[in-house]
Amino acid sequence: MDEKKDLELELIVINKRLIIAKKTTIENFELQITKEQDKIKKLKSEILDWKK
Repeated sequence: MDEKKDLELELIVINKRLIIAKKTTIENFELQITKEQDKIKKLKSEILDWKK
């Protein structure tokens, strides 16, 4: 009985770790996308300045 409870608790802990890992991965991708978008804006601005 105790072994079953231990396994259930272990599963809960593993699931929580997976949720945190997924959230962190998504946040990292969002941060990378924002950085790339900022680079694109900067390049567009430089191109427009160059065309003047």
